Amino acid sequence: MVHPVTRQVLGAYEKNLGVLRVTEVREKYSRGTLDAAGAEAGIVAGDRVRLSSRRLRTLLHVSGAAAGIEIGPLAQALLERGEESGRFSMIDEPAWAQFLMALGEPWEIVRAKPAALRDLGERAAADLLLAARIEPGGIPRVTVEVRSLRTGAVLGELSERWPVTTAAAQAPMPSAAPPAAPTATLEKPGATTPAQAGAVSSSKPGEYTVRELASPAKSLAAGNILGEGRLELVISDGSRLSLYRWEEGSLAWRWDEDGRAGRRILSLDAADLDGDGRTEVIVTMVRNGRVTSELRRWRDGSLSVDGAIDGVYLRTASRRSGPALLLGQRAGLDEVLSGRVEQYRLREGALERVADSALPRGVGIFGLALAPVDGPVMLYALDRAGFLAGLAPEGAIVWRSTRPYGGYPPPLTARELFGPGPMDEQGFDDEARAFQGRLLAGEAPGGVRLVVPRNFSDSPVTLVHTRSLGQGQVVILEGLPESPDEVLRSRPFDGYVADLARADIDGDGSPEIIFAVNRFAGPLLGERGRLVAWRLTTPPDRHEISP
Repeated sequence: MVHPVTRQVLGAYEKNLGVLRVTEVREKYSRGTLDAAGAEAGIVAGDRVRLSSRRLRTLLHVSGAAAGIEIGPLAQALLERGEESGRFSMIDEPAWAQFLMALGEPWEIVRAKPAALRDLGERAAADLLLAARIEPGGIPRVTVEVRSLRTGAVLGELSERWPVTTAAAQAPMPSAAPPAAPTATLEKPGATTPAQAGAVSSSKPGEYTVRELASPAKSLAAGNILGEGRLELVISDGSRLSLYRWEEGSLAWRWDEDGRAGRRILSLDAADLDGDGRTEVIVTMVRNGRVTSELRRWRDGSLSVDGAIDGVYLRTASRRSGPALLLGQRAGLDEVLSGRVEQYRLREGALERVADSALPRGVGIFGLALAPVDGPVMLYALDRAGFLAGLAPEGAIVWRSTRPYGGYPPPLTARELFGPGPMDEQGFDDEARAFQGRLLAGEAPGGVRLVVPRNFSDSPVTLVHTRSLGQGQVVILEGLPESPDEVLRSRPFDGYVADLARADIDGDGSPEIIFAVNRFAGPLLGERGRLVAWRLTTPPDRHEISP
């Protein structure tokens, strides 16, 4: 298995090599057409950009190290990821040092001279040079550069800031640090990588803990997934599944599952459905145009599928007593917006509907939480306009919020679910967006506590689609079950809040709110995610912002 940070480096390298985003020619990048520098480099051919059908022989150069950063595991990981892709034949520096020595010049001079690079490429029969370097610091800036060995031209560059461990950040830096490499490693179970270990606090110490991720976090779920009494998180970027353990000062990678053709993951849920103390994970996806929900358990070193059902969108819902409920909504034509939400169960390895268990009409599967205390309200839900509502058992609205929440892009589009042209796609997408959102409900001294994201901008859907993301925050409402009101807001984060969960990350018995924020990091890197753990103060401090 390859560490996800390493996968990001080579994955973005592999992807952007195909588009050949170069420093001199930028205007054709968005259309994905062949650009001048790419043609000059001779890497691709034809009117549309594509990688050469042959394996590209790539020289890997990794040099220097900032304090706390190991280079050996990085080189090994880059080599393995390049070979795994099937598109690159990766050669580390020791294997081509003889060709460099034959040139009779230091590496710094060879790298700066196109003629010397061409000579090196001819001697090594290589096409590309992949050079990694670091500008040392508490949070180093990592740059991975791709050059053509035929022309010496820069074909692309991957640049970002990757936190290192606290100890490494405080260690004295060398007086003259040479260029170094990103902090990706091939991690053994239980190990912590510098790229994941960095924690960034807000202006209020201890209130926020931020973990930077190497890819977007479109959905997340948290719980005792491995059954060892620790907190694990499952995160998906919409394609892959990754499992992490939240440890003190770090987020340690444990397992991941590559994306599969024809699959897009829509949501993740985690709950102990059978009362055995171990958390099960519900993975809901669109696969080949059809919604499928899977129930997974940790077994034999992976999240294995224990049950699946087609045509039903499953999620979990906590209740006052007993294991969490498994709720589902049929995902056929029109049922995404108008179908009934019903209870499901796992029986003899198959997921089945429980008869006579339908919730009130008009309730969607996305923003839904059962009331945590007895009272006139049976459940809370986001309605089609994005407002929170408290519903009685017969479906009557007992309470409605004064402002809308959520503000996500639609979790699944009309085209994705029904194919092209069967209905008004934009109308369906707008209505589906109103349902999207995670809603958490729990007990509070004054009655109930509701936790819901709020993404705000002029037009959330349009802005997300154009990748000019706005800002997002988490809002807490408290009060009597029939009249909760806003009491607290997190500080706003650049990007949008995609999902959230509640978990006790530090073992003090008081759960924190964990939420995933995605922001646009530029055309080369695309969306990048971060996890934020919000420790609520008692009594809570109000974070006021302009509505």
